[in-house]
Amino acid sequence: GYYNGVKTGFTAAGKYGMVGSMVDPVTKRHIIIVVNGLASEKERAEETDRLVQWGLRQTKNVYFFKEGQTVYKMPVRFGDKR
Repeated sequence: GYYNGVKTGFTAAGKYGMVGSMVDPVTKRHIIIVVNGLASEKERAEETDRLVQWGLRQTKNVYFFKEGQTVYKMPVRFGDKR
């Protein structure tokens, strides 16, 4: 997979942390990752990778609607004026 949004940081109180998201190119599954309180950049990277791998192994895609399916037609006030 590849990360498409990442914010890393360090504070004395929170230690090393990261908020990120990634997309698995095979399953198209999106994974959100949040870690904090880690002792080093190395530990942050290892823990993030461990969580991503776990997420990909332990979850599956669930489809509620078919691609292109209209779920609901919302009436829009004055929508027919355009």
